[in-house]
Amino acid sequence: MTTKFFDRLLAGLQRWNRRRATVRALNGLNDWQLKDIGISRGEISGFVETWLRAEPAPVRAATPVAVVTRPAPQRATDHDDETSLAA
Repeated sequence: MTTKFFDRLLAGLQRWNRRRATVRALNGLNDWQLKDIGISRGEISGFVETWLRAEPAPVRAATPVAVVTRPAPQRATDHDDETSLAA
């Protein structure tokens, strides 16, 4: 039960911080930039609230995800070409 409490508390703090950071970032834009993304300065707070409500809850991975890498392709080197450039 206390784990759920702390999970909800942490989620609330993360949401509050996302809202604060987003409002600050949008307030840092000039009016032309805000117009370009389709909002006015007076709409910032409502826009952020709507955006956060529509944002899906974060999903925790149950197990670590394996990363698969491919080997880098081999490059041709100067000594691979046996033809001479000297005339």
